[in-house]
Amino acid sequence: SMGCCASVGNAAAVQKQLQDRLTGLERSLPGSSFVCLLTSEGELIAHSGGRDSAQHEEDAVAMAAALRSAALKFVASLNQLDCHVIHVAGEEAVFSCYDVVTTAAKSKGEPSRSMLTFYSDSPSDGFDTAGVDATVAEVMPSLGPLLLAAEPAAET
Repeated sequence: SMGCCASVGNAAAVQKQLQDRLTGLERSLPGSSFVCLLTSEGELIAHSGGRDSAQHEEDAVAMAAALRSAALKFVASLNQLDCHVIHVAGEEAVFSCYDVVTTAAKSKGEPSRSMLTFYSDSPSDGFDTAGVDATVAEVMPSLGPLLLAAEPAAET
């Protein structure tokens, strides 16, 4: 039926818009690579395409999910239950992870959480977390509606 094809076409359009937003974000964050959106379970929703080829994709996604999980455990040990922004700095790279909460999720009215993650080269003069957070904050409002549109309809 036409309805089926229309929704598939729409999903592809939404996916393209998400990728465009992530590519734009990568361009506005100097030294960043592989900006991606993951579900709270760590599955890839969309990514910027960036420098990484498909073979790096799985590694990057697995690493992002593992880092976020480890960071959340660490945060929980400090009794900080909600942590919406995490930056983990290494010698050569900084891993950043932001919670993206879509308020009106289709399933049971609970907010669905996904995460926006990326890596940045570690600049010698220090990583500007405030600047990066501000840049990400500008893109956040446009991600919610797109993520909502990308969600599969709730099964009945």
